[in-house]
Amino acid sequence: MERNNIGGDTYSDELAYRGLKYVREMDDLHEEKDTVRFKCIDSLPPEALYFIMVYGQDEIYTSSFIGCFKRMMQRMNGMSGDRFMEYIHYDHFRTFIRMCAGYNTLGDFLATIDEDKKLKLMKDFISGLEKGKENDLEDAVDVADAFGSIKDSTLSVFLKRQVKENYEISYKEGSKKGLIIYSLLSVLFDGAKYANDDVMADRQSQKLGLPPIYKVPYANLVDTGKKVVEQFFFFGDKDGATSFTSFMGNFKDGKWKIDKGQYWVTITSTSGNPVVIYANQPLPEPDDETAQNELAKYLDSQNIHPAIVVHRGHSYHLPMTMEKLTKYNKIIVLGSCGGYHNLAVVLDHAPDAHIISSKQTGTMAVNDPIVRAINTQLLAGSDINWINIWKGLDEYFAKKPDVMEKFSDYVPPYKNLGAIFIKAYRRMINQEDDE
Repeated sequence: MERNNIGGDTYSDELAYRGLKYVREMDDLHEEKDTVRFKCIDSLPPEALYFIMVYGQDEIYTSSFIGCFKRMMQRMNGMSGDRFMEYIHYDHFRTFIRMCAGYNTLGDFLATIDEDKKLKLMKDFISGLEKGKENDLEDAVDVADAFGSIKDSTLSVFLKRQVKENYEISYKEGSKKGLIIYSLLSVLFDGAKYANDDVMADRQSQKLGLPPIYKVPYANLVDTGKKVVEQFFFFGDKDGATSFTSFMGNFKDGKWKIDKGQYWVTITSTSGNPVVIYANQPLPEPDDETAQNELAKYLDSQNIHPAIVVHRGHSYHLPMTMEKLTKYNKIIVLGSCGGYHNLAVVLDHAPDAHIISSKQTGTMAVNDPIVRAINTQLLAGSDINWINIWKGLDEYFAKKPDVMEKFSDYVPPYKNLGAIFIKAYRRMINQEDDE
């Protein structure tokens, strides 16, 4: 708040650490009354609530964000959004706008700002993305992700126009980074309204210089033995044990053979095309890590490379899963993985991966149906068409209103604009370097 930049990274790390303590407490109390759940932030001023939200972005539940946001707005005591942004020196303001767009609160925040100043804020949201190092993409990814959630058509048109204007500025200034960023954003923004159309999604993929973003060919998932290999990561806390039990319930239909070992289970299809699933046992901590490492050693020794990886645990376990990702992974389900840093790490390890992420920690009530839908296609030897799979899941969860809200927080790969942007940007930068 004092704009003392000495030790800024240390401050940021400490803010993230302290912010997550509040986020985890609110998340853990998600079934309690608001008076109990949000007691830990009762005495905090609006700027503290802001920093809790933006620095706790990787773990905050939708309802925890909404609770923080409402209290921040109340405690601003009539201060306009633009004045508030000036007060906090616009720290991570693109992250905040992206989160507001994702949690459907952007309209409420922008409503506190006069029209001229609102347009200036959103103009600043789009401009300046070319600044910083070549691989500094956090702000651009926030912009890409935010656009995918904005439902205000007038605002969408305004942002598209700003992208084109900034492209022209980058051209005049000779900014290679700016030209690439704004050209990619233009393609993503133009294609957003056609996201559910196979043909248009194919054209968008070609414009981005990427393989199809809406499907993964079956041929890309099979190994040299013509089978598809999947790996599931479970953890040894109470939720991990419950999730594992639920997961195992998916394989009691007679189409699978289950072999249980000390550290992992092997699940093999007995009908349809060959699929083999490896899942570590959720042994009590810290033995769960031993189980994962023993399974990893076995897979390496047998030269087995999973094409599909699924993380089944809280987001604070996520680093353990991400460090085990490889270039062979083509589909990755990581639950809470919307933040730029997580996406960047995933794509560092698995540059071609299609990522299913959630705006909050994944839940077995959603994960299990997604896995079943994928496996149904694999057993039939079919391509994984995300548009078709998501249509089927929409119909399935429409009959389960208690789970539908949680499913709506999941982002399918063809709508994961942040991940698509990073892939396309890296590909274009590499092409420029090769030339």
